[in-house]
Amino acid sequence: DDYLPATSIDTSRLTGIATSGIYGAYSTEDRTTFISALETKSNWDSLLSGTLNGTTSINLERNENIWAMGAPTLELWANSWNDSNNGFVMTMRPSGNNTNGYRINSTYYVNIAPADKNKENYKLYFPHISSYNGSWGYWLASPSAAQNGNVMSIYYDGVVSFDKYSVTYYAFRPIICLPSNILEQ
Repeated sequence: DDYLPATSIDTSRLTGIATSGIYGAYSTEDRTTFISALETKSNWDSLLSGTLNGTTSINLERNENIWAMGAPTLELWANSWNDSNNGFVMTMRPSGNNTNGYRINSTYYVNIAPADKNKENYKLYFPHISSYNGSWGYWLASPSAAQNGNVMSIYYDGVVSFDKYSVTYYAFRPIICLPSNILEQ
């Protein structure tokens, strides 16, 4: 439910990925390499055991029902936001003739910050409401239509936007899928 510490990112396994500061992660190659690293489940097996953010996780056996990926896609994020009745409906759309990636509604970004940023629903999507140990938010595993080098991101102040894959001040916020029998323990 938080950013992944840079020390937990295995840059030897994730070709073209580098870390910066406490939480920053970025690509040293290109956008395709970066998005592939974010959305490929097999890259993230190392997240499923050990310690994350000071909490010891369950030591899990490798199991095809357990997986992790480096970030949610824009589609998954927007669908979840829309289902949570947060008061603003997002539509994700391909960029038309432009093959660069996705837009949100009719533009490249949207500000969806509510007046009360401490609302539970808001905290689920924006874990921090200000810059946190040098990180301004987290990456999504989707390309932006704004330019060939841009990847979608979630900014701490309530903006769903984009940035260049090589910037160092966004974190990974992985998705881990666990079977229900583990969650019941």
